This record gives sequence, structure tokens and C-alpha cells, in this order.
Amino acid sequence: MASGLEAVIERQMRNWELGRQQAAGPARGAPAGTVHHFVAVSRQLGSGGEAIARAVGEELGWQVYNREILDYMAEEDAVQRRIYALQDERHEGWLESIMNALTPERPFKRHDYFHKLARAILTIARNEHAVFVGRGAAFLLPADRGLRVRIISPLELCVANLAGREGLSVEEAEKRVRTAGRERHSFFRAHFVPEPWAADHYDLVLNMECLSPAAAQGVILAALAQKTGPPA
Repeated sequence: MASGLEAVIERQMRNWELGRQQAAGPARGAPAGTVHHFVAVSRQLGSGGEAIARAVGEELGWQVYNREILDYMAEEDAVQRRIYALQDERHEGWLESIMNALTPERPFKRHDYFHKLARAILTIARNEHAVFVGRGAAFLLPADRGLRVRIISPLELCVANLAGREGLSVEEAEKRVRTAGRERHSFFRAHFVPEPWAADHYDLVLNMECLSPAAAQGVILAALAQKTGPPA
């Protein structure tokens, strides 16, 4: 993992740990069952969704957590130990209730990857405002506390954007876009809902064929302010 991302995680973890030390009483971060306001962005590969999420985070002054950061936080044992140390019994009970609600048809597994990913996302949201890119944050976090956004584009536009950005042939770019779409759909179906891209799972669905990145950013910020109030 790039040292820059490690530095981001280390800085945020220290901030949370300092807040824990300064907090009075057993509660840490937000009260049990509540989280800070957030933006959760789901996007097609090549749609420009991650760049839009970064722009939103920069405008709000909120940290952006993408798939690379979240996977690292779920898979790195040292980070998980620090996350676990930030928990209290109420937080862990809340996490387990969410996990059981998401997967009622199969036994809850306390230490599998999905559980650790969920713990990382919930810990972030209880300790700070944040923008999440992918990994199911829109399904894990309380819908009334944030804005859930799906960013899409026609296949040919996604392919052209990816090919231009990464210097790929059209054929290579199309293969990557289609493969990523299948993998993401399988991940979300396995852990969340049968039809993860259905519009009713999101507050906004933005088609980038019709919008510029700046316009999409403006729509997201306006919708967030209307739903949650002015950013803190």
C-alpha cells in the first residue's frame, strides 16, 4: 500500500484515539446507534465517480475513504486491533445487529472479511464526517444520516474515459469495465441486496452523460444540505 494512504489512516486513527482519551465516560464518538453525516458514492468504473467523490470531500473538508483504504483497514490486523480498541459494548452490539439484519439467512461470522470491513466503515462514521466510495457504505450506514449516491454512464462513455485515463485500448478498457461491473454486482448481491443498482436504494442517481463533474458535485452538495442541513 502506498505510504501516502498509510499516512492518511495513521492520522485519522490518532485523531480518533485522542478523542477517545479526551471523552468523558464510556461512550466514544457518536452515541450508540448514531453516526456523523456522510456521503456514500457507488459508481461504475469509468464514470468518474471517484473523482467526483474526492471533489465533494475537498469542498466539505471531509476525508474520502475509497476501496483501497477500506480494504486495507479491513485486512490489516494492526489497524483492526486499533479499531477494536475504540469500540464499546454498545457499538459492537449495534454492529452485530446490522450484520445479522443484512445476512439473516446465514450465521454471523465475527471475524470474516465482511465483518471487519463493516466494523471499519461504522467506526469511521461514528468518529467523523466522511465520504465513502464503494464497499457498501450506503447499505451499512443509517439512511437518514447521510446521502447515498449512484453515479453511472453509458458503457461506451465509461470505456472511453477509462481508455483515455489509463492508456488502454478500447478492447482492454471494455473488458475491465465489464469485469469490474460483474465483480461489484456479485459482491453487493452476496452481502447486501439482490438488486444493488436499483434506484430506490439511493437518494440520487446521476448519469454523467448528461452532467459535467462540476455539475454533479453541485447537485450532491445541494442534496446533502437539503437532507442533513448545512455541513458542520
